[in-house]
Amino acid sequence: MAHARGCFVYLPWALSLGVVGCSNKPPADLPAPQPTPPIMIAVAVESSVMTGPRPATPADTGRIAELRQEARQRMAIAAALVDTIVVTPTSLQVRVGAEVPLFAGPVSWIARDKQGAAVPHFGPIFRLADNTVASLRGGKITGLRAGSTYLLVSAGVFNDTLPPRMLRTTRITLTVW
Repeated sequence: MAHARGCFVYLPWALSLGVVGCSNKPPADLPAPQPTPPIMIAVAVESSVMTGPRPATPADTGRIAELRQEARQRMAIAAALVDTIVVTPTSLQVRVGAEVPLFAGPVSWIARDKQGAAVPHFGPIFRLADNTVASLRGGKITGLRAGSTYLLVSAGVFNDTLPPRMLRTTRITLTVW
């Protein structure tokens, strides 16, 4: 089928899955394209996203326990390699009632072996020498009353039934005012 300003070729369906055409203008009997209004897209959100994570299935629970055990093994190996724990800054000041995050906050640490190389998979254990001056919960130090104590940063080995065994510890001064 030919058109005055272009050509359209229709091939049998058995030979092609499409229509081949060429033209610099649409045929006169077709309306000109009109601008389309913006399209509104609605997105459905699964209720578990709004209410929290879905309950763990037995398969998830088993996998989580397996991953936790693997992480503990890597940390135990790393803890045995630690010779020195370098913590910066060497002192912290916290107001009474204020919180200081240990992760993504002002405190950083690196564990080094006897040759001075960084120890991979090092997982520090944090403790306070005096829990009446400050508290340590949820990765944050909270000032409880004016005073001074130490934040202890240790390399330790975990056991499911025993308290962690500390292999190396570095302390930084914590002043609450």
